[in-house]
Amino acid sequence: MPKKDPFLLDPEDGAKMEKEVKGRSRGVICRKRHGLGDCEICNYVSALYQQGDKESTDKASKLAAKVRFYLNVVFPDDPSKLVLMEIGKKAGDRIIYKWKKGEWKDIAHPKKGKGRELRITKTKGDMGFNNYDVDPSLDKADYDIPDEVLDNLYDLDNILELVQDENIEIFPVSSLKMDESLTFRICPYWKWKEEGKNSKIMAPVWRHWNANLMNESEMEESTGEETKPPWETDDVEDDIPDFSSPPAKAEEKEVKAKGKVKKPACFGDEDCFEEEDDQCQSCAFFKKCKAVVGE
Repeated sequence: MPKKDPFLLDPEDGAKMEKEVKGRSRGVICRKRHGLGDCEICNYVSALYQQGDKESTDKASKLAAKVRFYLNVVFPDDPSKLVLMEIGKKAGDRIIYKWKKGEWKDIAHPKKGKGRELRITKTKGDMGFNNYDVDPSLDKADYDIPDEVLDNLYDLDNILELVQDENIEIFPVSSLKMDESLTFRICPYWKWKEEGKNSKIMAPVWRHWNANLMNESEMEESTGEETKPPWETDDVEDDIPDFSSPPAKAEEKEVKAKGKVKKPACFGDEDCFEEEDDQCQSCAFFKKCKAVVGE
């Protein structure tokens, strides 16, 4: 057997290296959106919006928590393999809207001839942002979602644990190439065996994706003391840090123009509006903002 040249690269080592460096960005889980308590980044975003200038508003928009939805799905080329799929807000909102309207009642039915496939296509949308169009197939599916899949659905009640488990492979729809389409079937509610519980088909996760925009000097200036940025807290095991020193809110000022209160910089921003939030409810533009956001 010829002696192996020690300087030739081994493909297996390349595969190992790829696995070592591969990893998905998890962002910072928004504590407020998930009912886990106060969220320092949300407080900071609110303070930025109150400052009212364009630079602060732009930064606040980038820091605001964004939602992504997670679903149990199968693909037609291998319906026996369960996949945890991630979709963005627009695609998720469209599914919810059609679901709410009662127009897509059968998209999570697992049986042949009763359920339907969905097709999502990535395109270039307005203002250069990516768009994801979702529509159901006109024909019923010609295959069952196997029992082995239905009996082992991911429990999306534990979605925060699932998205932070590096052993669970998540398929992000954002990985599609431009103008590429993907066909899939949504699995029923993960507790479908429990009578009367077959309701939800996906779970939301709110994250702050640009926490790196908050630097230490800004944190110290806003709190008056040395504070670790949220992405460098000691509580990294579950990626839900415990913030002890939220940034001080900007001094509230009543801005008037022509005798009328000026709309706040966050007006109409769906990533900032929250119907149950005390600050939103106390805003003079609460109802109008709610109508614009569409909640």
